[in-house]
Amino acid sequence: MARAGQGWRMGLVLAAAWLSGCVPMITDMWHVQPVTGRVFAAEGDTPVVGAQVVNMDNADITASTGATGEFAIESRVSTDFYIAMPASHMRNEYWVVRHQAYQDAVAGTATLAPPRWEQAREITVPMFDDIATEDAQGCRFAGYRIRVAEYWLAQEVVPEQALNSLVVLGELPCTDSPTQQRWRSLLERIVSAQPHAPQFPNP
Repeated sequence: MARAGQGWRMGLVLAAAWLSGCVPMITDMWHVQPVTGRVFAAEGDTPVVGAQVVNMDNADITASTGATGEFAIESRVSTDFYIAMPASHMRNEYWVVRHQAYQDAVAGTATLAPPRWEQAREITVPMFDDIATEDAQGCRFAGYRIRVAEYWLAQEVVPEQALNSLVVLGELPCTDSPTQQRWRSLLERIVSAQPHAPQFPNP
């Protein structure tokens, strides 16, 4: 009897999904998207070997850099029950990069959710040894964000993956107004100087 009740309730859920424009299906879902990249010392452009790249929200998703400073996060996919919604959204992920010789770095990637297909991303992460160790209040990685923005502003060309990462980093919460204004000014200058630059989101 309990099973019959559960089946009846599931039927109601599926019927409601159909009526609301949602489509129930069984499909592959990429729970972890593949990310590759290169970590290098900003001073001298040399590879940083043995750096740990860790997902900010899930420490189980991690990789380390090899002899060329490159790393790879492998995708994780499984077949799941999924209710297709009529709308989708961008999902930001942040990658913390640590090495004993440098201050912590951070990079960002954005993928479309729900993740029904593989969306490979690439990041380029410069590391510095001259960043203030303390972040501004209410503004994580403030020191690194300002330092990396200044670094890319000084470069003749900003790689597309670096530009995309900067835009995603711009969406990290920051309640320190002077820091946020300085960051936004730097980012707008970088974005405006690049051809085919992504749209900088409004606050």
